[in-house]
Amino acid sequence: MRPGRRRLAPLLALGSIVVALLTVGAIGAGVFRLPGATVPAAPGAAASVTDPVESPPAIDNLATPATGDLTFGAEATVIATLPLAADGASITVSAPGKSWDGLVMTVPAGSWPGATLKVSARPIDGSTFGDLVTPISPLISVSGAEGLTPLPVTLKIPVTIPTDSFALGFFYDGSGRLEGMPLLAEDATSITVATEHFSGGFISAVKRSLLPARIDSGFRPGKDDWQFPNMGSYIAPGGQCTGQVLTEAWYYIERRMKAGAAPLYGLFDNNGGTATPTLWQDDSDGYRLANVAQKQYLDRYNAGLSPLADFFVGWSESGFDTLQYDAFRYAIAVTAEPQIMQIWDAQGKSGHAILVYRVTPGELLVADPNFPAAWRRVPYDAATGKLGPYVSALSRKEIENGNTTTYAQFIYAAKSALVDWPTLAADWAAFDAGSIGDGIFPAYALEILGNTEDANGKRIWVPLVDGFSTSRGPRLFLRLRDPGGRDGVGMDVYLGTSPTPGASQASQIQVMLPHDGANPLGFYVYGEKRGQELAYVDFLRFDVVLEAAAAETASPAAGGRWALTSTTPAGGRDATSYAKAGEKMTVESSSGRVAVSYNYDGPPHRNEVSSFSWTPPPTSAAAGDTWTATLAAQGTCSFDISDGWGGSVGWIAIWTDGGAKSTKMSESAGVDCQHASGSAQTSWTFPVHDQFSAETLEIMVSAGDSNGSDDWTYHYTWTP
Repeated sequence: MRPGRRRLAPLLALGSIVVALLTVGAIGAGVFRLPGATVPAAPGAAASVTDPVESPPAIDNLATPATGDLTFGAEATVIATLPLAADGASITVSAPGKSWDGLVMTVPAGSWPGATLKVSARPIDGSTFGDLVTPISPLISVSGAEGLTPLPVTLKIPVTIPTDSFALGFFYDGSGRLEGMPLLAEDATSITVATEHFSGGFISAVKRSLLPARIDSGFRPGKDDWQFPNMGSYIAPGGQCTGQVLTEAWYYIERRMKAGAAPLYGLFDNNGGTATPTLWQDDSDGYRLANVAQKQYLDRYNAGLSPLADFFVGWSESGFDTLQYDAFRYAIAVTAEPQIMQIWDAQGKSGHAILVYRVTPGELLVADPNFPAAWRRVPYDAATGKLGPYVSALSRKEIENGNTTTYAQFIYAAKSALVDWPTLAADWAAFDAGSIGDGIFPAYALEILGNTEDANGKRIWVPLVDGFSTSRGPRLFLRLRDPGGRDGVGMDVYLGTSPTPGASQASQIQVMLPHDGANPLGFYVYGEKRGQELAYVDFLRFDVVLEAAAAETASPAAGGRWALTSTTPAGGRDATSYAKAGEKMTVESSSGRVAVSYNYDGPPHRNEVSSFSWTPPPTSAAAGDTWTATLAAQGTCSFDISDGWGGSVGWIAIWTDGGAKSTKMSESAGVDCQHASGSAQTSWTFPVHDQFSAETLEIMVSAGDSNGSDDWTYHYTWTP
């Protein structure tokens, strides 16, 4: 399949609807709009979000992968057998006089219940991996179960670490290459490592005099990271930071290092077509790939990383940051690969993933999915043994909204110890095939009003395909449908490779083709989950051919009017008043007004009163008549504390099948909670009704604040 041309969902019958939407809101309400992101044109340094752009560092002390083999003097010995129940298990090996005496393995609850693990040890006689690798433990292997555990297994391995040395665990599979293991603790007589899968591994020590102070993997943001920002999607609404880091690390290691592939940055911009560096949305194959990997990663933790954060934060004792810092530089020196870092705030509640590609005496240089092509760094203070702080966020969207996070917990996550690396290979294969995300992202149907007519003389909706040819004039009627019945879908339509949509924010859109012949169109598709804003689903490009002899065939219907037939309040959950111990909320709603009062006895006491009004649309209007609506929002509040309320902010947006018009109310009322108010005026022209139009029109007003709201829908019917 050609990149960017993904198969659409099968066509299902659904009536044509022309929709108009008016929204007035306060805190918690607003126009559904997926924010864009400005991608840096050149790499930039940033210890904080506001740091100036600088040149990226030159490669210094580029690592070369340690290759070789281990030699063994004896066969493996089974040193422990561990039956697993649903609540996990732990075992301490007793083998006086053996190097594995005192080994402790702890398996978390939910790991392969019913399986029996066999732990084996095989003495290592020698290594040909070079001076940086000195085995100080047997090769430890575990068999009896497949797949990854829900949380890390820990292995406390008895070793003797010389006082002038540092130790780290490495996976060994006989391939001639090594891979680091997450490090939890070490002292003179033991080291504790973590993993969520099993294969052979051993502990290696290196003299600190041989451990490079500066070491570089060769990875560079602006060359080897993705070019799009971490904005999240329908399947990963909180952001795809881990998926983005994993997929760019997989490409760099498996294709760039091993096969000499071209650098990733910009390679698949617009899916490899004409570059559109200011339009990240059309990088759909790569963007869906990163989000699929994110979903797969989160699904293993039941869509949340709190248990993983709690696990690692539980190991964060004095000296932990120094262990992580040394683990990064040792692993890069041995593997020559960038290494995954998981980070959390001080409370372990907000997590993020970045990629460490270079280590110097005072910092770890990282690629951050929130800042494509930017030079970012996590500081390290050798005197205090502390990493950070580091400023970023859950997603780029959060940064653009002013919600940055200061991260204080830093974890060496290595490469595959906590990741299903083989699944990443399968994801990249689906990317190559042009099918990445199919069956994972929601299906949708993109349709066009075709050239043929039904028995009543109305044109028939047909699937839009690349190369569709129209003989009915330059005006296209397009619609997006959701066969899955989700809460909502929308699209933006781009002419050519323009970074600005020609029509947006609707499920039905009219587009005028600019010239005869092939007209390239881009479709940015997004969907809404209940209670969430519209989020990324896909971007597709199609050529629509306007036949040279085509002319506009639609003619306005004469003499008719739009008649208001009914007005329907939603009166749903959000518009329901309630009272309970210490708390009361009241919503008063009528056509043209919604008022919300909320009181909480506390402590602390909290009282909010908000009122929203609008000019209802007329009861009857001819095509071309103008409806002028005056909007007003106001609110007052009182608190026992000085902060916690952002004031009233309102929005208005009116949609038709021909595009969108949007006016935003003044935000000056959002400064404090005293006398917060705002108003705006907007006008809208009732659309012309022609043979392509539906017979009904709806205008919906949604008004309210974070406490309560109501929706009013004005239903119109075209009367000839």
